[in-house]
Amino acid sequence: MKVNVGNGEIRGYLNQPEQLDLNDVDDASCTEILAPSVVNVIHYTKIQGVLTQWYRKLRLGGIVILGGYDLVEFSKAVIRYEISKEEKNSIIAGSGSFFPLDEITQLVQMIGFKIKKRQLNGIRYTLELTREN
Repeated sequence: MKVNVGNGEIRGYLNQPEQLDLNDVDDASCTEILAPSVVNVIHYTKIQGVLTQWYRKLRLGGIVILGGYDLVEFSKAVIRYEISKEEKNSIIAGSGSFFPLDEITQLVQMIGFKIKKRQLNGIRYTLELTREN
């Protein structure tokens, strides 16, 4: 099963644009969880629980695509006036949390994910994670 979390509608996926929890999904049943823009909408007190649940829902060898805004790079861009006031305000207003790439990397590894790919592009990062055990 492929699950799309918080990313609109994608054909061939179980689409959950407004729901981050996967309570209705069986453990170890997902081959892919697509969540390229959700880290910043998950409140910082809940992110570990959400990611731990996603780890349980993922099959061995399954992949999670996870992304968000890097706090350090976002702050640098604001100070240097590299992003517009509108974009800055939109990002801040829509964010429940900001995690620097290094912190989210440590968190997913602590949960048990293996990192296949780690990419920082400007103020946004993407992690490709897998479950190997």
